Amino acid sequence: MNSLNSLDKLTIKGFKSIKELVNFELNSLNIFVGGNGAGKSNLLFFFKLLRTLIDGKLNRYVKDNGGAGDLLFNGRKVTKAIEFETRFGPRGFRFKLVPTAKDTCSIEDEARYYKHGYTGWWELGDSDDGTSRMVFVLFVLQRLFFSPIRHQQLLLMNLSLDCIQRLLLFWQN
Repeated sequence: MNSLNSLDKLTIKGFKSIKELVNFELNSLNIFVGGNGAGKSNLLFFFKLLRTLIDGKLNRYVKDNGGAGDLLFNGRKVTKAIEFETRFGPRGFRFKLVPTAKDTCSIEDEARYYKHGYTGWWELGDSDDGTSRMVFVLFVLQRLFFSPIRHQQLLLMNLSLDCIQRLLLFWQN
């Protein structure tokens, strides 16, 4: 589709019955057909998981769905981490979910992508408590840009979005 607001490609590895779905291209209308256990419902569960990640409730979702071990393809002995990557036109987002000893998930290798940027993938780091750093950055940026005084201050300082994200990550640590 190649629109800034549409999900164009999706990669899922090690999630429930989905062993590996790589660079799956999506269109404005998608119809999923397949036999029992093929992964149709689990593809939809991925979007619910992504929503809970955005809402800051990832580990509530994990616990409500039987724990981290139940989300892994064929369990902990076969799959060590769940990997996700999304592409929205020139932008992307990726992360891994790794099971913890408490049967929740930590987030590892979280990164954002911008095709026209000078860095490509920009690593955001790891989160032991399952809180997305990208969501945190977006939340803080929303607060900054919807506050008229701060928005004007940022414009006066002529800070780029990338610079603001780096500052926010520095302040968080």
